[in-house]
Amino acid sequence: MTQHEFLETKTLAEVGEDIGLAEGIKLVNAFAAANPEATKGYYIGRNVIDQILSQPGCVGINFRKCLTELNQEHLVYTGVDADGKTQPLRPANGSVEGFDAYFGFRGR
Repeated sequence: MTQHEFLETKTLAEVGEDIGLAEGIKLVNAFAAANPEATKGYYIGRNVIDQILSQPGCVGINFRKCLTELNQEHLVYTGVDADGKTQPLRPANGSVEGFDAYFGFRGR
């Protein structure tokens, strides 16, 4: 099943599956062996995840690769609504000045 077909069979809130520890280890090790210089992973704290998911209508999180001004690889985390649209994060006062998002940090 292609990723596109998989997405068509579920709502966005249901995308993803438990692959189990053994399969996860196998996949991570295969990537590391094939890409020894690549970033091993990324981390995002629970408080940031909770804040993103608590947005009205948020059903999931997008993790997008980006480059900083210093050409360093990072991730930008944003909420996604049921239509697959990115939700800009709004400050507590509710105003949006441009596009707000959380920046993640490169894994070690």
